[in-house]
Amino acid sequence: MEDLKPCPFCGGEADIESWHVYDSWYWEGVCECKRCGAKGSAPQCEARINVRPEFIVTHEEAELKARQGAIKAWNTRANDLRPIAECPYQKGQSND
Repeated sequence: MEDLKPCPFCGGEADIESWHVYDSWYWEGVCECKRCGAKGSAPQCEARINVRPEFIVTHEEAELKARQGAIKAWNTRANDLRPIAECPYQKGQSND
């Protein structure tokens, strides 16, 4: 599994937790900075056990996906993202 980057706010070490959402098929993963408490999470991941065999996702697989999603979200930095389209206002154009 990918390592967690330092906190984007204070540079502190981060940790990850995952848990089963009570009375559901869902798992959540959250990364949190040990120094400043900043948090990042990802959408819940669903375990699908009582479905057709080709769609089975065990609780272990759902937990792993939740953790991987949280790590990916935590490790994403603004300069890692690409703009969808170039904004005309970036070139000094006004919106008049």
